[in-house]
Amino acid sequence: MKKFKKKLITLLLALILPLTFMPKEVYATNAKVIDGGISIIGIVTNFLSSFYPSISKAIVASAINNGDYLEFISFAPPDFDQDKFCISMYDGINPTNSTMSYRIKVYSQTNAKNPVEVTLKSGQRYSLTANNDTPELYFEFFNGNETTPFERYCLPMEYHNKNFGIALGSNKKVYYLQKETNRVFNDDMMLKIFNRSFNYDQVYNNLSQADKQKHDPYIFRKTKAVSKATMSRTNCVDNQSILKEITYYQNYVPKPFFRESFENNALLGWNCYGNVQESYMKSWDQGFSLMLSGDVSYIYKTFSEKPYKAVSMQFYDDASVTSAKVVGRACGDNFQTGAPYGSVSIGVDTEASKDYYVFFINGGGAYITDIPRSTGWHKLTWTCVSNVRTDIMIDNKVVYNVEGPYLSSIKTVVLGDWWADGNDCMNRFFFDTVEAYN
Repeated sequence: MKKFKKKLITLLLALILPLTFMPKEVYATNAKVIDGGISIIGIVTNFLSSFYPSISKAIVASAINNGDYLEFISFAPPDFDQDKFCISMYDGINPTNSTMSYRIKVYSQTNAKNPVEVTLKSGQRYSLTANNDTPELYFEFFNGNETTPFERYCLPMEYHNKNFGIALGSNKKVYYLQKETNRVFNDDMMLKIFNRSFNYDQVYNNLSQADKQKHDPYIFRKTKAVSKATMSRTNCVDNQSILKEITYYQNYVPKPFFRESFENNALLGWNCYGNVQESYMKSWDQGFSLMLSGDVSYIYKTFSEKPYKAVSMQFYDDASVTSAKVVGRACGDNFQTGAPYGSVSIGVDTEASKDYYVFFINGGGAYITDIPRSTGWHKLTWTCVSNVRTDIMIDNKVVYNVEGPYLSSIKTVVLGDWWADGNDCMNRFFFDTVEAYN
């Protein structure tokens, strides 16, 4: 029955579509960078760009509704760029005036509480980085403003760089696809363009070079259909199993390999300079904290066991102070021998801004963030996403993705004010709960 239906559909296409039908050139609008918590989920770059494959209006809806694998008819092929995972969306039933849209939520295994969300309309594609540094990713697909997803998918790390992608079609159709690496003619497009269902090589060889360049994007298949299970982990295929994993990682609280809360003479384990002391004047966790006083007052610690991939600390800021330079710093080397190269600092520098927090890369000048200063505790976080990228956050909000060979891992942390600039910390700045993770 299915073979008969497909033959019937092919025959109908041949009868409906004129012999002179020619697909127009595919073109793209300017790519738009989507930045919605990209660094939190470990994605280096996200692109949402538009593309418009030219398809005839005379499409047999039953073929699409039946979920038939019809490239450029029931779906538009995604891109298969190196180190990318691409999702395309195409409304084959109403290709020119479609109002259909799908929302996509992307969860990272390393920070599932902060998914990236994008909306795809017909003729658009969404690409995100999926390389060896990208953690496992989970996708939820929603129809318009519906709150229940019609499909979920888990992209395992072992399937990064393997030329897989997803195409979304009309009526919530999801096509799981692999890049076609062989020279395979697209039967449906050969029929539509040349009205031929056989001897494709002969037709192609008789084309001029200009016509070959014009038709190649359509008459050779870019994809081959695979099952969802083929590009999934065996225990993470059905929607309920994927939801369980998303929920697990949303509630997961990693245990730090190193933790310092400045209790019970903890400063004996740190290198201390100036007037620093454990104090109960302010505390983030109901105990003691590190208090700074004087012009130059700071501590640092080099991890002797091994470098870490992420560090966080609590920083108390008295926003009424208008003359101070106090930061937390993560270094890729020993503070004294490696400074300032291979370091990223976050905190307060009133010479740069009295109203907003700042950060420094190596020993350079201050970059002003969009996070205003406020009196109270603030969480500072450094995460080495890869050997050439470090994400920095204030209060769990990404403020910058530091690109370059600065911190592939964190060997030393520094807290305080090590500048002899005449600014007294005046017992107004505190640090607490330093944690290091891998």
